[in-house]
Amino acid sequence: FFFQAEDGIRDAQESRGLGDVYKRQVDESSFSNLDQVNTEHFRLDWTADFTNQRIIGSVTLALISLTDALTTVKLDVQGLVIHKVFDQTETTLSYQINKVEDLSDVLGDQLEITLASALGVGQRWNITIEYETTPSGKAFNWLNPPQTAGKSHPYVYTQCEPIHCRSVAPLQDSPAVKSTYSARVRVQKPFKVYLSAELISEEEDEDYHVLNFELKHRIPSYLLAIVAGEIEEVQIGKRTSIISEPKMIPAAKHEFEQMEDMLVALESYLLPYPWGSYKIVVLPPSFPYGGMENPLLTFISPAIMTGDRSLTNVLIHEIAHSWTGNLVSCKNWSSFWLNEGFTVFLERKGVAILSGEETAKLAAYVGLQGLNDSINSYEKDSNFTSLTPQLKGRNPDDAFSLVPYEKGFLFVTYLESLIGDEYFQDYMRNFIKDFWYKSIDSADFKQHFINYVRTKIDSPEEVLEAIDWNTWLTKPGLPPWLGHGTSGLAKEAIRFANQFLDGSIPPNKERWVDFSVQQKIIFFNTLLQNKQKLTAKVLHVIFETNPQFLLPRNAEIFTPWMRLCIATNYSERFPEMRTFLKYFGRFKYIRPIYKELVEAGRLDMAKEFFEEFKDHYHKIAVELIQHDIEKAISLQTPKQEEKREEL
Repeated sequence: FFFQAEDGIRDAQESRGLGDVYKRQVDESSFSNLDQVNTEHFRLDWTADFTNQRIIGSVTLALISLTDALTTVKLDVQGLVIHKVFDQTETTLSYQINKVEDLSDVLGDQLEITLASALGVGQRWNITIEYETTPSGKAFNWLNPPQTAGKSHPYVYTQCEPIHCRSVAPLQDSPAVKSTYSARVRVQKPFKVYLSAELISEEEDEDYHVLNFELKHRIPSYLLAIVAGEIEEVQIGKRTSIISEPKMIPAAKHEFEQMEDMLVALESYLLPYPWGSYKIVVLPPSFPYGGMENPLLTFISPAIMTGDRSLTNVLIHEIAHSWTGNLVSCKNWSSFWLNEGFTVFLERKGVAILSGEETAKLAAYVGLQGLNDSINSYEKDSNFTSLTPQLKGRNPDDAFSLVPYEKGFLFVTYLESLIGDEYFQDYMRNFIKDFWYKSIDSADFKQHFINYVRTKIDSPEEVLEAIDWNTWLTKPGLPPWLGHGTSGLAKEAIRFANQFLDGSIPPNKERWVDFSVQQKIIFFNTLLQNKQKLTAKVLHVIFETNPQFLLPRNAEIFTPWMRLCIATNYSERFPEMRTFLKYFGRFKYIRPIYKELVEAGRLDMAKEFFEEFKDHYHKIAVELIQHDIEKAISLQTPKQEEKREEL
């Protein structure tokens, strides 16, 4: 077969110069020759082998040459076994796996394929690679029955963002490359399987379901996703549905009942939703993120299911990615803030439409507290607290924090403040239309915004002179503007926290119980930012006012609460920490708790819990937490040991 490129990409290449378009798409996290060849489409032919926890099959790449004499195709791979490579004429091609010194464990390896003959610029060719995955592949999380809600069948899902799709298939694993894809997947009965694509047809034989999928929208490789297990799908709204294990469906239906309303709210601010249906998968608790915006198959952590819908802003965030991140994508991981800063901005627009401006302002203040915490977790002036971190030789996961989310949100909000709400809404719509299906970096965005201001805004130079692009984009630490000020409800929570920090117990000590969930988060975050002023006795007083609420139900509240318990040695609460670390795998929650244990001189406890629970976590979370613990061991001093003994 031969895949034809869509007219849109051909037109763009012809108008801007085929090679020039891609020479600018530099990605230091990829070993692919991005400036020489581009993947227009790929087709997967897979069999899911639950017994041996692997995928067996092939990928066929429809390629276009961007150079006059293309002789080799270089792809990203990690933890794959390559069996055979051939082209569309069935000519077997030679290949080799190149291991880059000191980077194999960080970025994987390079699969270099030698073509049978050189391809000229614009020439299209197909390559098929037969391969299988291995347990060392970082994207896959194969779960045994006890790790699932139903406890009776195994389960598998992938997490490809940022650079882990190279362990799913040999690809140009870079957000600079956007492709359509199709797939044929065989899975053993009684399992069901979903991909981040539309189900086209389904058949079965005695032992297997065989499903065919297709995605006609161009996406970067990190949005490829698969989930398979004992799962079912239920419709929620006209375009929305939930996929999960049967046992989790009733709670998920209640929690995400407003999914269609969320979609409509974001459409009202932006443009019509372009992907057709919107499906979420509520995954097992090992999932390392709150959500993952795979098109047509958003992954959601059960950690956001609190029973009172207080954390469903995460779902609004993932829906917003349908425009910012999925349609308009960052070109490389140093520009990740373009995905997340804009999406947090849209998330809070959605929250304001659905729940009011005051709720959105509270969420923004919670975000600012989180940004402060993230920046303080790094060394002073760390490159990773810049909006455009330098990642050469580093795994982009190392830079994962709230910085691209919340510092990015502040930058976008600052730009909105300069030109006004109505103009900025118009700008956002133009931004999406102009970069539809494209990958961009910070320089592309900067030029686009400047062009808009000069075209649409009165006194454009006055606006542009107010933007210190260099400071916003490249300087570490807090940005030069921190938002529109603190809301009255946030101030109320802060003032109440300060009464405990003054060393006294307020007479109305139970007042925090009546706060909204966002106010409660601000209250506990304020205490956490001043933890050195607190004692276990004070925390016990707070706990006694409402013991049930401080059990591990709402992770956004429980995480700062448990960090306070660790910091003050309020050890009576440690059994709840053990339960929490065993059940949840979202590293936004569990990683800070492990770090707090280390900081408090309880390295042995951190190691004990990690060794006991790491098989319940995704490989991405395991790698990051293990790095933290190993770093702490290497830096351990007698003073730290003395501190632990005193506690």
